[in-house]
Amino acid sequence: MPRTLLQQLFRRMYAGAGSASVSDDALLDDYRVRGDQRAFELLVWRHGAMVLDACQRIVRCSHDAEDAFQAVFWILARKAGTIRRGEALPGWLHRVAVRVALAAKERRRPMAALERIEEPASAAIERDPILDRLDEEIARLPAKYRLPIILCHLEEKSSAAAAEELGIPQGTLFSRLARGRAKLRTRLERRGVGLGVAAVAVLEQNLQVAPTIAAPLIESTLTSALAFAARRPVESATILTLAKGVLHAMLLRKIAVCAASLLVTASLIVGAWFALQPAAAQVQPPAVVQDAPKDNKLQKLAKERYESAARTYDAHREMYSTGKNSMPDQWYQWSLKALEAELDWKPNERTKAYTAHYERMRGIHDIEKRKFDVDTIGPAVYGFAEHGVLEAELWLGREKAKK
Repeated sequence: MPRTLLQQLFRRMYAGAGSASVSDDALLDDYRVRGDQRAFELLVWRHGAMVLDACQRIVRCSHDAEDAFQAVFWILARKAGTIRRGEALPGWLHRVAVRVALAAKERRRPMAALERIEEPASAAIERDPILDRLDEEIARLPAKYRLPIILCHLEEKSSAAAAEELGIPQGTLFSRLARGRAKLRTRLERRGVGLGVAAVAVLEQNLQVAPTIAAPLIESTLTSALAFAARRPVESATILTLAKGVLHAMLLRKIAVCAASLLVTASLIVGAWFALQPAAAQVQPPAVVQDAPKDNKLQKLAKERYESAARTYDAHREMYSTGKNSMPDQWYQWSLKALEAELDWKPNERTKAYTAHYERMRGIHDIEKRKFDVDTIGPAVYGFAEHGVLEAELWLGREKAKK
């Protein structure tokens, strides 16, 4: 029997609905604990169609989409040990596929402009504006909405199978699917995609997510991915560049999240230490001497000090909101400095100063809430912003209560 036919039978037996008894967790354990290459091959067959189709929708070139496809499974081969047991592998693969495909798309753009050569018809994939940004927005959804969409629409699993895999009742699955599609439509329209309703309608009808995966592509992916995982030399510099670039980005994001978590933990420890001190030593809002002499020169210096702190706060907030600065403690500290300086400058307008600090904290909190809702920051970073606005609201309330 030809090898290609054997592989197709292999895929139908183990990568389809009939393999429900063999979970992704079990296959991952077989691969990362015992180095079972057959288990890794099963995962490629099981989720390959979804990964390749996502790459094709983003890259729009079959050659580059196949490179991106291979890079995704290179990354899986290298990072399988970091995937937590119980974490939905389709969701993990889809997010990696989006990152790799976007990197491939960016890499291709300047080369295409430089060469000014139209790609062969056999290599081009027809552009559908309805689906142009679909995968990017699916990847940004919170996990509880993203995973049902991936399982039911991108992998075409039945509602019963998807609910069982996620460990939730079917009713909950249907509810999350409906809310996920609604959020997806809103996000597409917010990005200027006027066809958000049409895109979700196409999604609800199920995408054509079973592109033909040629046997040589699977064989090449398996061989090269396992070599990459073992840190042996690999032939394709293009795929190597894609895989290493995304791995580096994943590492940087993990470092940023860990740093933010450490920062929040340190803040909690310091806060707990102060809470255990005598009442007189507890941290209080910035105080000011009420009977400070009204010296014009000193007043001018106090004003300039406030304006300097306010400008620095605005600069840090701008840097943070545009992703140029990953340490949120800086805007918090400079808002406190601006509050202290304003109280010193205008001691008789304390309520106004506390209100300004509260509004600054509110603005940062709103930025963090939007990032948290699309799952680009974790609960630790969001908790830091939430604490800041609650603290500012408390101080403002106490000041108003004095009157």
